[in-house]
Amino acid sequence: MKFSMTFLLCIGSLSLPLQAQFHPIGSNKPLPDSVVPNVIMAVEDEIYDYKQEQSFTNIGSTGAIGVPTKVSLYIEKSISDRNVGWVLYKDMPHGEVLRRFIIRDDGLVVLYGDPEIDFPAQQPDTRTLYLDDDDVCRFKSQALKTFFTVDPNVLKTRVEEAEHRQRQRVHYSFRIDRARKKKQ
Repeated sequence: MKFSMTFLLCIGSLSLPLQAQFHPIGSNKPLPDSVVPNVIMAVEDEIYDYKQEQSFTNIGSTGAIGVPTKVSLYIEKSISDRNVGWVLYKDMPHGEVLRRFIIRDDGLVVLYGDPEIDFPAQQPDTRTLYLDDDDVCRFKSQALKTFFTVDPNVLKTRVEEAEHRQRQRVHYSFRIDRARKKKQ
């Protein structure tokens, strides 16, 4: 009987609705306007650090090969007491993703979730294809809509800045750390 109850509790917890991810407990402070550029920078930095800039062909405002493109980004208008918020955007080649972010005391924004594990359904930071369509549409309609820009011909200095900030954020840079492993 003990095994059966444990099994039922585990199965029951797996069937909880994923849409609960949209509203973290305590999301009640308004999103400061000054944070929006930092969220955009965090998204762009991660894209450049993970060498994803070529993956945005046919995505965004232009979608043309070799041309910078603007991609829509939605930020929840409130953050938690711990400075955690939500952002939704297309992160190619993963598709559209819903992710948490945290605003550090120094203003730097850190994205939750790991692109290297492809934002699985079991994680709170996940691809929107795993979420209820109505909830995704509701989130977009209530969020602050802005955009970020991806340049397939990104300047080397911009990439270096992204690498540096990624190391500040998560103590890891895909470009730098992978290059070191290849040399060894």
